[in-house]
Amino acid sequence: MRFANYLKQGIWAALDKALPIIYGVGFIFAVVRVLSKEEFGLLGLFQAIFLFIQMVDQTLVQIPLAKFLSAREENSWAIPTSFLLSLCVFLFSTLACLIGAPLLAALLNAPQLTDLLALMPALIAAFYIKNLTSQICVAHHWVRRLFIIDAVYFLGSLIVLLIWHSAFRLSTTGEVIRINIYAAIAASLLSIILTWDALKKAGWQISFVHFKEFLAFGKYSLGGGLGNFLHAQIDIFLIGYFYDPVKVAVYRAGKIVFQFYNIVSQAMQVILLPLISRFEAAGQREELRALAEKAICFLFIVLLPLHLLLLFGADLLLNLVYHGKYNEAIVILRVLVFGAFFIPLGTVGSNIQMGMGKSKVSFSFVMLVAVFNIAVNLILLPVTGIIGGALATTLSMILGSALQFLYMRKTLGLTLRGVWQRRLDALNFGRLWLASIKTANIPAR
Repeated sequence: MRFANYLKQGIWAALDKALPIIYGVGFIFAVVRVLSKEEFGLLGLFQAIFLFIQMVDQTLVQIPLAKFLSAREENSWAIPTSFLLSLCVFLFSTLACLIGAPLLAALLNAPQLTDLLALMPALIAAFYIKNLTSQICVAHHWVRRLFIIDAVYFLGSLIVLLIWHSAFRLSTTGEVIRINIYAAIAASLLSIILTWDALKKAGWQISFVHFKEFLAFGKYSLGGGLGNFLHAQIDIFLIGYFYDPVKVAVYRAGKIVFQFYNIVSQAMQVILLPLISRFEAAGQREELRALAEKAICFLFIVLLPLHLLLLFGADLLLNLVYHGKYNEAIVILRVLVFGAFFIPLGTVGSNIQMGMGKSKVSFSFVMLVAVFNIAVNLILLPVTGIIGGALATTLSMILGSALQFLYMRKTLGLTLRGVWQRRLDALNFGRLWLASIKTANIPAR
């Protein structure tokens, strides 16, 4: 299989996914270190609610949009369908936030959250166009355009945060939210220009048959997305429920560093999902197995130094970053890193299922892991404190990765031995990717 055609896209994908890293590092210094623990905890609860809404839109609308557009060129009907469905998500979530704000604030022991949730509709609307046009870029392999759109948001919001803090000293969660709204609006406006060719060819006619086809895929990816969200964010909500925003802040101070791993998973999705969809549509199962083996091996090799660094240097890193403000978060980070060793299996496996259109299987796996995660959180949090959230997340990651491996072994014939035998191919691919060599031939078998 020839990977040369994807090296340039891979480089742009890596640059694109470096943007959240740059933003995350800047966010730590401009926001986490500056805001009080209570304000940072409030921001964590607000972001968890926003991420839930984004999850609904991503799994019900964005992932199916990328799936259908990348499978066939004539599937441009997916664009207007996705815009309509995303608008429905926006209207429903706006209504839910405005009506349910007092109840959420009471459940999460955060009275100030009521006023903050009034900003949620504006934030969702600001991301509306950006989210959908980004998936158009993914489907068409316009990774350079995707990088430009994301750069406007991530770098733009970070620059404004730093300037605002320098001029006025950042002190409230509301200021952070408003700055993100303005940056998302700018990115959305630019994205219209960069994807105009695809938008004007879409026809903008919605067929009921196509709408049903879209929802048939989206409803199961939504279920899987819900499970993933519960796995990733339920600990934040439960810590808010059992404790208060200050404890949420301490937990997030450790978890926010760990969340840099998510960027790797997202970068792999940009490259893997379109390839898997095309291999599956062409019935190329051997190519699909080879791709899975190389991707798992490559991810493990790339992430291993980061695992070791965070595992043994967590105390030095968090002391350096937070100046001793969040020392309680050191043990949280170390516990989470143990689960990170299993990320390659989980990441590649979930993309295999999405690309093969196995939404029902993905849904069942994710919901099983989510239920397990909730149960362990409910058992451990009241007894062990906030470290129970980290333990539950780590155990859930191990369970989810085991399920994904068993599925890939059954459907593709993937084995750990086969993954290990791909180490030279994975290293070659990594060197070619980083060196930006124009041509390369990496055998599929």
